[in-house]
Amino acid sequence: RRFRNGGRRVAKGLHIKRKSIKACQGKAMEITKIIEKNRDAVVLVDIQKPREAGQMQVSIRGTGFIIDKKGTFITNAHVYKQIKQDELEYAAASLPSKIDEKGLTHYERFPIKLLKIDEENDVALVQIISEREDFKTIEGIGDSEATTEGGISFGR
Repeated sequence: RRFRNGGRRVAKGLHIKRKSIKACQGKAMEITKIIEKNRDAVVLVDIQKPREAGQMQVSIRGTGFIIDKKGTFITNAHVYKQIKQDELEYAAASLPSKIDEKGLTHYERFPIKLLKIDEENDVALVQIISEREDFKTIEGIGDSEATTEGGISFGR
């Protein structure tokens, strides 16, 4: 359904102006570049539980991004809360380690521990347990003070 101001209704009660759609399309290209630039700083929060015959049951719960060289990362609180008490010993952060000749990405897993959680704001601070101090970090986090309501803040 079209509205008089040129916008469009995308769901019951949700109306997006045409300018917003074009702005989002431009942001999508920008977001793709940001993700590719920071891919080594993005972690997969996963569970790998052993099964019979040496098999592993893998479940990816979410993602996060590394904020310091010692492996501290931020994820959503709901991602961490999905990990059941009896799964904590199998929880880890998986990071891209290499891409093989077939173009497949291989991951290195590290155990993790929760440092702080803020359920109200849906943020968790988690530590990779490792002696390494050379983890890649996300490049520049955007200025949230300069972002307008409904806007998106990304690093540059």
